[in-house]
Amino acid sequence: MKRKLKIGTLLVVCLLLGMLVAIYSISSYQLNKQYTAPLLPALSFSNDAAILSRGKHLATSIGNCTNCHGNDLGGKIYLDAGLLGMVAGPNLTRGKAGIGGKLTDADWIRAIRYGISHKGSSLLVMPAEMYAHLTAEDLTALIAYLKQLPPVDRQVPPSQLGLLGRTLLVLDKLPVLAAEKVKDIPLKKTIVRAPSREYGFYLATVSGCRSCHRANLTGGPMQAHGAPLAPNLTSMSRKGWNKQAFLRAMRTGILPSGKSMHPIMPWQQLGQMSRNRMLFDTLTQAIFMDHSISKQIMNSYRESICQINS
Repeated sequence: MKRKLKIGTLLVVCLLLGMLVAIYSISSYQLNKQYTAPLLPALSFSNDAAILSRGKHLATSIGNCTNCHGNDLGGKIYLDAGLLGMVAGPNLTRGKAGIGGKLTDADWIRAIRYGISHKGSSLLVMPAEMYAHLTAEDLTALIAYLKQLPPVDRQVPPSQLGLLGRTLLVLDKLPVLAAEKVKDIPLKKTIVRAPSREYGFYLATVSGCRSCHRANLTGGPMQAHGAPLAPNLTSMSRKGWNKQAFLRAMRTGILPSGKSMHPIMPWQQLGQMSRNRMLFDTLTQAIFMDHSISKQIMNSYRESICQINS
């Protein structure tokens, strides 16, 4: 009896060890898989004051870069979820332990637009599926700004997945590989920055509204660990929201009910957009106030998807 018990225990231990080896082997392959970005037309960069100002606004507000990389973009630990893993935004500056001085223009483009690291592997959690929609004008402005950031000397540990995170990755239940989520979207040269359906759709896309709140802004479960359901933005005006309430929420993080927004909502960054009246009016009208424009935005989204898939 004892012999059978020992044999059974040994078999279970061997099975568990085999599973661990398989999980780490497969997940390591996925994490180190090499990707090739499509060829892009040659892009030019400028240190013109207006361009750098636009780049700064993209990094600190519209694009939410500071949400993961810190207010000074010198890096920070964004999420530490134990066995699931740890996500850190690296130091983007040219300071000690920063990567800014090591990246070529092509490296910046691959990372931002395609979610591919300078080593060729996929970045973790990087929202490249949002930034793939940046126009060439905005993409180059953002990179130009990042390249001239003041040096910050800060060592940030690299992002890594724990045992649970690796297991979920192998089971295709943890979509954190940025390069896997990016479509090769045609690079548009520029966009007219004015209150319009097109620009409202653009802002809702590159700022992440359509990532957390779903492509059609109807809300639902988010990918982030411990995050609440993303609310349905298309019905907010029927729940006591108005333009003033939205502005207050974006600037203070306080909902009309008096409760604080969940920490995952980057209101500190988006709130800076609300200080630009044109940007705020465009985004608010497009998402919350004018339902005819919301419908047009959804139609634009469907049309863009059809173009991408055709």
